[in-house]
Amino acid sequence: MADVFLISAGFDQTTYEQIKQFSNFQPLLEEELLKAHEAADSYLQVTAKGFMPWGPGPLMDSLDINVIDPYHSEMGTDVIYARRRNWGFSGMTDSLGRFFPNDPGAFYMDQTVDTGRFKVGDIFETALEATLARLGVRGQSFAGAPPGGTP
Repeated sequence: MADVFLISAGFDQTTYEQIKQFSNFQPLLEEELLKAHEAADSYLQVTAKGFMPWGPGPLMDSLDINVIDPYHSEMGTDVIYARRRNWGFSGMTDSLGRFFPNDPGAFYMDQTVDTGRFKVGDIFETALEATLARLGVRGQSFAGAPPGGTP
């Protein structure tokens, strides 16, 4: 086998230990994501209430948080008139036969999404950073690779 060209590759012990830390990534990430959903939804709940131009009442009190799993949560309401309070009901008649000639929307949920998206993004970015910190790999460069890129 004189004409064989052989390249052998492997990981040094330090790199191997860093890679092994990621075997626990998903459970740690999911713990942090659950916290992030609670924080993000609480922030959105308070923000939505701030955009409601009316005082406390059934609609404001009904804004609820539901963390379904580490990858999905909801903040909203099951009050039947919540949509028309958000988007308006001008020129329409409700199921009781009442006509609303001038009932503009408050757009409280639209404004909440528009203003809250960056804060929510920051909350979830912090969750990822916390996960990496718990793994002990945040801010480290892997052996053989310069920080910020591959060799």
